[in-house]
Amino acid sequence: MLIIFIITRYFRLVKTKIKKEKRTVKLKRAVILDTSAIMYRSHFALMGMRNSSGMSTGATFGFINTLESVIREFRPDYLVACLDVKRDELERTEELETYKAHRESMPEELVMQIDTIMKVLDGYRIPKYKKAGQEADDVIATFATKFSNDADEQIEVFIITGDKDLAQLVDGKINIALLGKGDKNSAFKHIRTDEDVVEYLGVTPDKIPDLFGLMGDKSDGIPGVTGIGPKNGVKLITAYGNLEGIYENIDEIKGKQKEKLLTDRENAFMSRELATVKRGLDVEYDKNKLKFEEKDFDSLLKLYEELDFKRFSKAIQEEREKLQSEGQEGLTEEEKEILEKNKKLNEEKLEKERLEQEKENEEIKRQELEYDRENPIFDGISHFYEQVEYEHNSEIDKKMDEIQELKGKLIAEYEDQKKKSEENVMESQKSEKTKKVKEEKVYFERNYGKVVSWNEAYSVIEKMDKKVAIFENMLGISICDEKTNIVLLDSELQDILQNGNQENVESGAQINLFALSNNADEKKNNKKNVENIYKLLSEKEIIAYNVKEYMKSGESEYFGYSVGGKTYGINNNRFGIKCTEYFDILLARYVLGTESLQEIEEIILDEFGVEIATFEEKFKKERRKKNFSDVSDDVICEFLSKRTFFIYKLETILKNRLQNEQFLNIFDKLESRLIPVLAQMEETGIKIDKKYFGEFQNELEEKINMLQNEIYKLAGEEFNIDSPQQLGEVLFEKLQIPSGKKTKTGYSTNVEVLEMIANNGELAEDKRMIGKKLLEYRAYKKLLSTYIEPIPKLADKEDRIHTTFNQNGTSTGRLSSANPNLQNIPVRTDDGIRIRTGFVSKEGHSLISFDYSQIELRVLAELSKDRHLVKAYQDNQDLHDLTARKIFFKTEEDEISRHERSIAKVINFSILYGKTPFGLSKELGITVQEASQYITTYFEEYPRVRKFLDIVTETAKLHGFVETFYGTRRYISGINSTNKNVQAQAVRMAINTVVQGTAANIIKKVMIELHEEFKNDENIKMLLQVHDELIFEVRDEFAKEYMKKIENIMENTVKFKKVPLKANGSVAKNWGLLK
Repeated sequence: MLIIFIITRYFRLVKTKIKKEKRTVKLKRAVILDTSAIMYRSHFALMGMRNSSGMSTGATFGFINTLESVIREFRPDYLVACLDVKRDELERTEELETYKAHRESMPEELVMQIDTIMKVLDGYRIPKYKKAGQEADDVIATFATKFSNDADEQIEVFIITGDKDLAQLVDGKINIALLGKGDKNSAFKHIRTDEDVVEYLGVTPDKIPDLFGLMGDKSDGIPGVTGIGPKNGVKLITAYGNLEGIYENIDEIKGKQKEKLLTDRENAFMSRELATVKRGLDVEYDKNKLKFEEKDFDSLLKLYEELDFKRFSKAIQEEREKLQSEGQEGLTEEEKEILEKNKKLNEEKLEKERLEQEKENEEIKRQELEYDRENPIFDGISHFYEQVEYEHNSEIDKKMDEIQELKGKLIAEYEDQKKKSEENVMESQKSEKTKKVKEEKVYFERNYGKVVSWNEAYSVIEKMDKKVAIFENMLGISICDEKTNIVLLDSELQDILQNGNQENVESGAQINLFALSNNADEKKNNKKNVENIYKLLSEKEIIAYNVKEYMKSGESEYFGYSVGGKTYGINNNRFGIKCTEYFDILLARYVLGTESLQEIEEIILDEFGVEIATFEEKFKKERRKKNFSDVSDDVICEFLSKRTFFIYKLETILKNRLQNEQFLNIFDKLESRLIPVLAQMEETGIKIDKKYFGEFQNELEEKINMLQNEIYKLAGEEFNIDSPQQLGEVLFEKLQIPSGKKTKTGYSTNVEVLEMIANNGELAEDKRMIGKKLLEYRAYKKLLSTYIEPIPKLADKEDRIHTTFNQNGTSTGRLSSANPNLQNIPVRTDDGIRIRTGFVSKEGHSLISFDYSQIELRVLAELSKDRHLVKAYQDNQDLHDLTARKIFFKTEEDEISRHERSIAKVINFSILYGKTPFGLSKELGITVQEASQYITTYFEEYPRVRKFLDIVTETAKLHGFVETFYGTRRYISGINSTNKNVQAQAVRMAINTVVQGTAANIIKKVMIELHEEFKNDENIKMLLQVHDELIFEVRDEFAKEYMKKIENIMENTVKFKKVPLKANGSVAKNWGLLK
């Protein structure tokens, strides 16, 4: 009882002391916080500041600092924080659509700190106010007015802001304290009197709205009068008092200023209205709720410790202790002793708890360090082949020396050619010839090769080295080793092109040489002879540019040439070079980090400094005429043999570089081994149902015609719907639909514009309907022209499509495809499924589809070694369900809705692809603040993912590149850019390269293993690889057996240390039915 008595007395004494102090204060003080202004200023002052866990804290730190300065300087009796609402909720936007429309979105770093700043205000027990439809300025003005007019007591008001238009409130009792404008005596610039306002803005407080009516405010989208700035605005207000005075005396104003004032009269009055703050909003004014008394020390201390704000933690502890010690005045010695004893006991208890917590934290930290040592985060530099050591090869050194000597000769020849060219020009000038001297291209002059007949070729090739370079096109083929360079010509091709027989034009180089013979046996022998030459080449080690194309048998457009979008010189029956040893020049350049596809001529120029004409340049006239009869054998021989000469040398240069830069293993063991896999897949192709595509085309054409008529009816006239110019004129001029933005080329009618029209509830139904119909029309047209019409045209006589897979088509290492581009077919949309339904199995066979379950997220888990992610996959949990529980704070017993799981799925992949809070908010249809909170919670729950992303980013900044787990490298341009948008994009590229690239490596490894398993098996063929999906064609009776084999290979070819890979498969008769 004595203790209770002492404590009760203690608090009474504290209250009595406070009351005594308050009696001495004659004028109360109310401080109103312009919360947004303080937050923004704090953010930009301390942008980039983070605590030890990587959390952005700059805006929060600055906000607390400002808050403490306010309390210290103004010692408020009342304290209130006023908040903004969303721009689209403001009533002023109804008056002016552009009001605050040009303001940039809140910086993401600040968005992520808003919740923390709100917790700070709660910790200080500062009430927060905002009013639906109204700006913070209006709420501030209303509270300022209510405080200054208070009937019970005299209250002086201080508004903490950075907003100059609030100076209109200054009236003797209402003062403005401007952020960041202070001096040695104050952290703020004080505006207290009319004179202060005039000094600050040039006019008295009551004239500020009129001033803004003239000069406008770009930051708020207030137009004002064009061409009138602050200086002229002040002069006009000083001379005429206000807007009414200006327009009453408008004739006194001369020249362009008068014209501008008259033109923008309506804008001037509207701008004044927009700039006038509202002082009479219906807001609750309860002074008891607005009193500023004691802080919530416990919640603030906890928050500051979480944020690593040691300075503020120490200050809040000292403040609490000081308040407690002040309360002991007036107590007896016995009472003080009892309080001290209880305080000591409490401190001992707290110290014991602290030590236990510290011990527990140390143990957790020790376990974390041990886990970190045993499970290092992948840093974006591959160590997969790090232990490989290469034997020194003196033969390569010798060849490299020869190549350097060759390059020296080329440089000397270039200088010689340059000198001759200058001499020719001088000679031309001396003789006064007017003929223009054409600059010659530089070539290394030597006897490149010789023409050999096909009948003699076998014996010549047989004597050549094991390693040969080849280059082929529709004119013939060149074969080269260290000493010999031969060319085999397609002599008959000139006659075929000259005759103009379109059927024969499609014939190719290899079998046409002997087609003139009428003897059937002779023709058969000739064809056998050519086949033997290709079999002999298959036993060689082949060096070529794009080896895959040489491996394929059957029809090939690759070696033909294009004119007007059509390919000529196609060989329908070419023999593939089925070599097992090869070196691909194009692929080597890609592995070495050359992202863009380079033609052989570009590579030769890059490596040797030798410029050689491309096929299009060399045979421009012949291509145009589709007639090569005038081209001599020597020209063809030089064209072909020149390339093989350099291709042969390039192998030494590129292999040496691959070895020196530690890329030879990923080149030899991954990328090169994939070449025959893709060649076989392209050669096999996939069957399509032409009848299905025909019916689909008819259906689409009917829908397009119907929509066309409906659009004409809604428009009231016929026009070219596919013409953006005509469509824009109909929509925005004839139909008078608002929001049409006209550019130099006309109105924009892109999808975004049409969606705005279709979803604009303020438009009449017929106008919205034309937007909807146009969107449907475009969708069907795109479907028709991109897929349904062109795909059947690409099919061969057996109705099979032979797409081309590109190993070097993407920067992340994923495969791309062309003719047709199967990667672009929508995945899970109805249209995508319908397109896929047209891809079928041949008779007696089915299609098998296999893909990995969440392979990129599994890669992320393995590379980051995040405990929660790893455990989720080890326990075969649903990761999206787990993430939903974490971000929505659900227990194991709580049910997760489909909507919650869907949000979690988007978040899981958004983090992976570097999506910002703004981007996530748009995708989920939520506020940026909510999106930011989801991302913050995600990183709190999966902390090593944040570390992984930061480490990879730092690696990219340090080295300028990152690598996949298996060593595929990508150089990251813009990673150290000062432009934040460019750098953010570069960071996303770096993360995508590491994660998506590693997943792509895994798919390639599996494809190689599957190819080795099934290459001689006629019961199954691998047909397609699209994204992470593999498609096979299998005999019906063996489908189940092969399903198990494929699943086993996919799940066990690559074995991660922590995370298992899981493959899912299905069987169906068409691609659309595969799950």
